[in-house]
Amino acid sequence: MPELPEVHTIIYQIKPFVEKSIIRNLVIFPKGVKMILPYSVEELRQNVKGKTIKKIERLGKYIIFNLSNSENIIAHLRMTGSLQISKHVLNHQHNRLYLDLGEVYLNFIDLRRFATFHFTKNKSEYLKKVGMDALDKKLNVRVLQNLARNSSVSIYKFLLDQQKIAGIGNIYANEIMFLAQINPECSVNKISLKKWQIIFDKIKLTLEQAISFNGTTILNFKDSHDESGKFQEKLFVYGREGKLCKVCGSKILRKKINGRSVFYCLNCQC
Repeated sequence: MPELPEVHTIIYQIKPFVEKSIIRNLVIFPKGVKMILPYSVEELRQNVKGKTIKKIERLGKYIIFNLSNSENIIAHLRMTGSLQISKHVLNHQHNRLYLDLGEVYLNFIDLRRFATFHFTKNKSEYLKKVGMDALDKKLNVRVLQNLARNSSVSIYKFLLDQQKIAGIGNIYANEIMFLAQINPECSVNKISLKKWQIIFDKIKLTLEQAISFNGTTILNFKDSHDESGKFQEKLFVYGREGKLCKVCGSKILRKKINGRSVFYCLNCQC
């Protein structure tokens, strides 16, 4: 968390203020230093100062600032990160760094300091292990099936594999599996093309619906306006252990798979 819909929401909100802006300065607060790589604070400042942010885009959960001279800042919000626009530097206890863009400031807020803010001159190399974006127009059912070819992992583990499909995390994997009526432990090599079509459709449906509600807030997620998402009100299974299934009335169950909590309806996902 944040996953694809939350990252998409933040980018959509900050894009009008960020694109075409010149980075006049970069300030990193002491507790934000460990979030930056691979340069020191001063090296990073010199690399980005005076550069224009030509475009901001997304790949999976990564936020990519395309700078002049084909250079890039790549941010990952990890568990509790957020980017917020303000007229003045935010006096926020978890503000780790900010970009002075002239008329506005872009503040990098992160409670737990797991988020990252990297400068790179080669984004393709930096992102080479990241798979196809889950909302990429080139992704279709055949591509999805081919990504799972010769694999025996569970559909749950497959959906979370960012080297296969980028952007889906635990919340949306749970929802996708429920809507596709598939058991989380089902091996991908046992899934028919017909079922893959359903999974593909539910990936698109779930992520697009979550985007329309500005994402999901379970604990900490806040968008660029410091507001919570609303999609948690629409969840079918995630976080609903012991509650009744909205479809069949059975109790929602929870189990651990690879150390992660998976919520499911045994009746709907047999």
